Amino acid sequence: MKMAQNCVELQNDAETEEDASDRMTKLKAANAEWSRVAEYTEPKLKATEYTGHIEISEVSVEPELESSEWKDKHQDSMETAAGAATRTD
Repeated sequence: MKMAQNCVELQNDAETEEDASDRMTKLKAANAEWSRVAEYTEPKLKATEYTGHIEISEVSVEPELESSEWKDKHQDSMETAAGAATRTD
């Protein structure tokens, strides 16, 4: 509990700091201390390996449309997506 109280005090000090670089230093220190508190309050996640069988079947979103019909129907959204991917600003 004392560690958490110290974290709150560090964070409050950081939020009231006038100098930007000192503020960032204090925020980083507060974050590091909150990480230490989390070791005692949150469970650690462990990697697990699944060795069972996963069956994947092919799924068609719109089976009634031929490929060219689908492209015609979704041309606008495809162009929008392509434009968003090549955006440079």
